[in-house]
Amino acid sequence: MPIYFFNLHNDVEAVDNEGMDFPDASAALIFAVQSVRNLIAFSIESEGSFSVHHSLDVLNADGVLIEKINFGSVVKVLP
Repeated sequence: MPIYFFNLHNDVEAVDNEGMDFPDASAALIFAVQSVRNLIAFSIESEGSFSVHHSLDVLNADGVLIEKINFGSVVKVLP
């Protein structure tokens, strides 16, 4: 099973040195989006806000960027 890495870019840089196995890139991206939503929820719960400029990079086993997920792109703000 291919391995994917998830590097977090928020108030600090958190580099994933272990990675996780997923059947394919699509499954890794689904996991990444849910993880970002969980991080947003935690930030809102603990601080009352989150930054739309924070992001999570998804890289393949070769270190090639598959997707950059900006926090602001995975939630919808309603009026």
